[in-house]
Amino acid sequence: MNIHWIMPGKRPSTPEPRALHRSRRAVGWKTALALAAAAVLLLPVFLLPLTTAVPILVWLPLLLVALIVVLWLVIRRRQRFVQPAGLGLLAIITAAAVIASQVLASTAPIAGPGDRPLPDSIARVKK
Repeated sequence: MNIHWIMPGKRPSTPEPRALHRSRRAVGWKTALALAAAAVLLLPVFLLPLTTAVPILVWLPLLLVALIVVLWLVIRRRQRFVQPAGLGLLAIITAAAVIASQVLASTAPIAGPGDRPLPDSIARVKK
C-alpha cells in the first residue's frame, strides 16, 4: 500500500537518497580526518625504536595498542563516541611514548685517548 495515496500531504518516513549520500560523505570525511590525526599522533610511537634507546618491552606494547586503536577507529567509524575516544587514547599513547623516550634517555660520556671518559666533559654529570 502506498502512503502517498492515503495521505497526499505526508512524505514517507524513509530518508531521501541525497540525505543518505550526504551522511555517508560526512562519515567518510570524518574518518579521513580521524585517520590523518591518528597518523600524526602515531609518529612518535613509530619513531621510538628508531631514534631512542627505549627497550622493546616498552615500545612494542605501545605500538600494538596504538594499532588496535586505529583498527577500532576504522571498524567502528559510524558510532559517535569512537573517533573522539580513539583519538584521545592515541594522544595518551603518544604522551606515554614521549615520556618513555625522555625517562630512558642517556648520553654516552665523551671518550678521550684510550677510550676513557674525559674528566669534566659535558656528558659527564655528577649526581
